[in-house]
This record gives sequence, C-alpha cells and structure tokens, in this order.
Amino acid sequence: MKTPATICFFLTLCLSASVSGQSSKFLEGVEPSENVLLHLETVKRLKEDTAHILSAIPMTSPSFGEDRAGAPQHFPYPIIFIHGLTGSTDTWSGFYDYALNQGWSFGGQLAFNLNSDDDLGYSNIYNGNPIDFADFNNGVMAADFYIVNFNTGLDCTAYGSNYNTATQSNQAAIAKQGLAIRNAVTHVLQATGKEKVILLGHSMGGLAARQYLQNDNFWQQDGSHHVAKLITSGTPHGGSNSTSASLLQSLNGVDERSDAVRDLRRSYFYSFDEGVFLYGGLESGGVIFDNLLGFYNIDVDCNGVEGNQVAGLNQKGIPGDVDYSCIIGDWTYDISIDDPGDGVVEVEDAQLKNFYNITSETFTRYSDESPSALQYTLHTALPDYQDLNIHGLDEPDYYHLSYQIESNTQYNGFITQQAPDAEYGIDYDDFVFTLPQAGTVSVKVDNVSTSFFGVSILGHPNYEYLFDEEYETETIQTQPLQLPAGTYYLEFYADGEAESWQYPYSFQLAFSPNNPSAVVEAGEPIQVTISPNPVSDMLRVAIAGREGISGVLQLQNQLGQTLLERSIKGNRVDELLDMTGYPSGTYFVTVSTMDGVKTEKLVKKGR
Repeated sequence: MKTPATICFFLTLCLSASVSGQSSKFLEGVEPSENVLLHLETVKRLKEDTAHILSAIPMTSPSFGEDRAGAPQHFPYPIIFIHGLTGSTDTWSGFYDYALNQGWSFGGQLAFNLNSDDDLGYSNIYNGNPIDFADFNNGVMAADFYIVNFNTGLDCTAYGSNYNTATQSNQAAIAKQGLAIRNAVTHVLQATGKEKVILLGHSMGGLAARQYLQNDNFWQQDGSHHVAKLITSGTPHGGSNSTSASLLQSLNGVDERSDAVRDLRRSYFYSFDEGVFLYGGLESGGVIFDNLLGFYNIDVDCNGVEGNQVAGLNQKGIPGDVDYSCIIGDWTYDISIDDPGDGVVEVEDAQLKNFYNITSETFTRYSDESPSALQYTLHTALPDYQDLNIHGLDEPDYYHLSYQIESNTQYNGFITQQAPDAEYGIDYDDFVFTLPQAGTVSVKVDNVSTSFFGVSILGHPNYEYLFDEEYETETIQTQPLQLPAGTYYLEFYADGEAESWQYPYSFQLAFSPNNPSAVVEAGEPIQVTISPNPVSDMLRVAIAGREGISGVLQLQNQLGQTLLERSIKGNRVDELLDMTGYPSGTYFVTVSTMDGVKTEKLVKKGR
C-alpha cells in the first residue's frame, strides 16, 4: 500500500522478493498455436531475404483468419507502435515475434503515405488539393497491439527494410506524422471500444507521438487526446545533428534534404540557428540553412505556405494526465567521448525530463565493457530489447493516471523492476473502476511470480483504504467486500526483480449487484440498464423512473452524431435496438426526460 504522495520505505527494505519458477511465461490461458509458430518462421526467413521488399509483418493479423473478428484483448488499453526515420513495421519485428509467441493479439499495420501528392517541394495537410496525406486503413480489428507504417507507396505497398525512394513517406515532416497518429488513435479506439491507447515510439516516432499529443488541434473530435501512456525509445527530444555518414551505417537511405531531417535538427550547420520544429522560429531559408543544396521545402507546419513564425514542439505544453517513460541507449565505455548516447541521439537529448517538469521513469541500456559491446546500445537495436519495452509499458504508479478497467473482465499486467529515477522502490500497478450500483466485489489474481503480492481497494476521490492485504501464493482470491455505487481504485504492488517482466499476471475484478432486478436506486429519478454490453446484435434498453417515463431515447457514436432516436413513455420501458448494421466501436445510449438525462457507454463488437 502507499499514500498518494509517499510510501513507507521500510516496506521496500524489509520485504525480499524473488522470481519463482512458473509453469508458463505466457498470458493467462494462452499457448502458442502451431499456425503462429509457422508464421513466425516465415517472417524470419523473409527478414533474411534482402530481395524481399514487402514488410515482414503482414497487413493483417497472421493466420488468424476470421478469428480476428473476436481477437482477445488482454490489457486495459491497446498499444500503438511507431517507427522512426527510414523505419517501417520491421523496426518492431522483434517485439512482434515476442508478442505473438506470448499470445498477444495483433491488429495489423496502420498504413499511411505522407507524401501522397508525390511532390517533395510542397506540403499541405490542411486544405491542399489533394491533401498531402493518405490513410489506407479500413476495417481495423480489435487487438492488443498495432504497428504504424509510414514506409508505404502511393498504392499502399508496404515496404519492409528496403527504402521507398518513390515518395519518401517515412522521411516526411513530423507535422504530417502527428496527423497520422491522430488517425491511428481514432481507428484503434473505434475498433477496440477502449477509452484510451498507449503510444510507444522509437526515435522520430516518439516525436510523432508528441506532435499529436501536444497539439490539441490534432486531438479527437471530442476535444481529448485519449492517450494513457507515452513511451519514447531513443527519441531525440532535444534534436539530433547526426547525418547519414555518422550513423554507423544504422540509418541507411537518409536523405539530408528531407523534411524529417529538417525537423530533427538541434541546430543548422550554416546558420547556427536552433531547429525550427523543436525550438521555434521563422520558416526562412536564412534560418533553415543546413546544406548547400537546401531542404526540399521549409514549410515546417505543413500548411502550404512558407514564411510563418512557428512555435517549436519544445515550447508547447505537455499534458499532465499521461504516464511517461523514456528508454535510452548510453554507450559509455570510452570516457573520451563526450555523451555518445546511442550513436545517433545523445543521452541528454533522449531524456524528456530535460525539457519538461514531468514524472517519468528512465530505462537505460548501458554498454561500458568494451567496444565490441557497442551493439547493445546502438540506436537501431533499442526496439529489440523486450525487457526495456515491457519495463517502459509498466502500468502507472499514480492514482490519477490509473487505467480504466471493467468488472468481470480478465486482464493481464506486469510486475517489473523499477527504474533508478522512480519515486517508489516497489512496483505499483493502479487501475480505476466504477460500480453502477451497490454490490459485492472480489479480486482474483493468477500467475503471481513474486514472494509477496499486495492487493488494495481505495475510495475516490480521497484515496481511503477500504481493503489492503498481502499474499505469498501463486493464486490469490480476496474475500468479498461490500461497496456502494461509485468509483474506486484497484492497486497491485510487489517487489519486481530483473526477470519479473517475463511473468505476466492475470486478474479479474468480480462484481455482483446486491439486487440485480432493481432498476431504480433511491433518490434517482431515472435509471437506464443496457444489456448485453458488449453487444453484437440485439441490445435491450430497460428504463424506469419513480413516477413514469416520458422522453427520448437516442443512440450516438463517438463523434456525438445521433444514429437513432425514439420517443418513450410508460412506467417501465423496454426497448430493443438492432445493432447488427453498426460497425464495431464505442457508442452512447442517452435517455432524456423532464427528470434528467442518463447516458450509458456501449461497446459494439464483431459477430
């Protein structure tokens, strides 16, 4: 247990922990299927084939076929992976292999072309004719993770390790990338029915995520960014002046005149001005002057007009309702080299906390033994370290950043070793849930791999402890707890060790209402009950009031558009809505009467 701001540190010192031998490292109830293993062998073979131009990761989930319509979601929020300069989905092929072997569900590539007008000298993502941006994503399916791909052709050809010289889509302006992340978030929210997503960006991919997150004009139409966590891996938050000649051959195909190189600059070679995209300034050839040939264009904000005064990304505010982590490569074996970083990005530039007063954990891959160990911190190697990725993805330690969960739903989580700059020495995983009415809750946890595992339930908003217990068993079943309707926090805590990340635990919050047949709570003028939720075809809407009902029933989508409207009247109203023709995603059922308005969130899933 912990208080909102402090922790009893003696608990960390007195309690020892060790990873016990587990029967499985896989997600609860998951075993590697034969078709997935065969697919992974094909992926490895294609990655070794230098003549292969299509991405090793297919546009759709491997070998799942029609089963993808009901792909399991093991975590509170889906993860979107974003590659960097000259990258592709193959940047994340190591994690892809790992995740599929562990039983994660893959939702496919989220493919974009960011130079769709085929003109490197002109950029416009706002009112161009055509707009210099192509979104190829239709029919995105629910899953645990997705991978963005900017390395595509005008016909949606997905390139792998080979460079797409035709449009330089994966060397496009970061402003365009931010718009693509906005669209990717929209697609995933609609597919999964979740409230938020997690973004993990390597190198420039972290800046693409920040471009979306720090520009509210890029947010969803409800005015929210819907990001629960941002993890950046080797991201040049302070810029990078590395060129293709000095990247230790790790970034083949970099075009020094490209929009991406322009935006990544810490400063320009000839003008000595700070990079306009990161630090702000004038879109002027006298300022953005880095090579004799010049950049293809200097329209940093991609509005079709050069010469604007641009606010830099590092001058803009950053949301405080997001959990942050940084993954950094630090090649320090040779002390004669001043901050070599990962060979592309210096350590100080990869640390987001150097630019913002945020709470963030830092996970650093060091290589200080010998020159032969350089590969372990090389910029392009960082995405392949699954321990770093899982540590970065660890659930939030703070209540105000808690992940939303539903009752009677199975989830997975990770106990991990905490970063040196973490506030707490043991790992806290915080979740939040809401009970629609009074009832009994209990928590079951399986595949516990630490010597102790704590479970707490706290009230909202004052964080008062209602339940707190520590266990020393592999399976935990808490005693039932009576709770009134309201919002609560569920917290797990344990002492993670170096290998703990390999053993995900599973948990479920069981909820049983005290009076399932009751539809009107004392003091409430109307109550709305929808079932089943999630729904695939027919939805039952039960409406009751103290003195009868007279009003309107509406079905709305995430954009606030009304899809269906009915008049309702009576002492008790039961309505059936046919959801068969609606796409998968999140909807809202709203009942409006003279006594008030009630809205219930609905998730539509595939059949």
